[in-house]
Amino acid sequence: MTVPGDRSLSVRSVAGTFGVLAWISVSLRCYVRLKLVKNFGWDDGLMVVALGFYTILCACMVTASFYGTGQHEANLSEEHIVIAKRLWWFCELSYAFASMATKASICIFLLRITIRRTHRWILHSVMAMTMVTGIVFMLVLLLQCHPLTYFWDKNQPGHCIDWSVVIAMSWLWSGFAGLCDFTVGILPIFIVWNLNRDRRTKIAVVGILGIACIASSATIIRMPFLHTFADPDWLWATTDIALWTDIEVGLGIFASCLATLRPLFILVARSRSQRGLTDNYQHSGRLPPNNHPFKHNFIEQGVDGAQMFRPQNMGITLTTVHAGYDGNGSDELLTQPPQIHNPRQEYRVHRTFGVTTVESVPLERV
Repeated sequence: MTVPGDRSLSVRSVAGTFGVLAWISVSLRCYVRLKLVKNFGWDDGLMVVALGFYTILCACMVTASFYGTGQHEANLSEEHIVIAKRLWWFCELSYAFASMATKASICIFLLRITIRRTHRWILHSVMAMTMVTGIVFMLVLLLQCHPLTYFWDKNQPGHCIDWSVVIAMSWLWSGFAGLCDFTVGILPIFIVWNLNRDRRTKIAVVGILGIACIASSATIIRMPFLHTFADPDWLWATTDIALWTDIEVGLGIFASCLATLRPLFILVARSRSQRGLTDNYQHSGRLPPNNHPFKHNFIEQGVDGAQMFRPQNMGITLTTVHAGYDGNGSDELLTQPPQIHNPRQEYRVHRTFGVTTVESVPLERV
């Protein structure tokens, strides 16, 4: 008899959506750190590691959904149940590694912008507790059955620890994970507020870094479903755990990467500003007849052979004020005042003045 109910499509949709979102955000982060900032740190490396394990998690979830995750076991063959539970086991281990790497990356990122000793002590403590709890949680998942294959294949001699132990350990890990997420979401308020930045910048930075609180909400929402580990209809009952586990890691990766993309946002804004300024000159008809908008012929040969400086030949002289990126990352920009010291950096037009002239002078006098 077929039991109604199939949530496998939800499993595929969540895993696919957040998997793509994580790949886009981490790719942009690597582009900023390697190409724009040229300052690839430990936090970036850990985020790449987290993305690798999260990719395994999403791939296993999507594959398992075709074999039984999100479906009633009464509707599945024994072979499909074995495959689905084996993939579930790999999902558990991948989640443990991805979650620990993500939280460690966020803490290290905040340590780069933290000045006060108290804040640094809090971050080190949270990171240490998360790592210790995560390792214990991972070992429980890894060694819950003997042999390991007994977790998904009960047609062999073996045994597993009671599900109450797994549930208790899951509650403990979820509690520490939620505490870590809330800490790294609230602590930036105290870190950024005393920095030498305007209020608008502070609010924007705190908002971006505070997105980590959203990831903690996924951890809290998952807690009431942890008891379903002991449900006999295991693949169907644990669907909510699978969904919110994937969302938790995906949101954590996205939030931590978004906080590092400030240089990219600045680059895009400056590019649009410069393009808009060029369009305004083109529409006004004040550009010279040559192809390059800022290339003008200032020099003309005089009657006596001397070179004359004649700005009136092009109608106006364009004088620009530039502002450039100082070469630091989004985190260094919070703790250091902006400086312009590299002549090879990219500039944008900030303001343009039109100056007309009616007098010619020898070039040697200019």
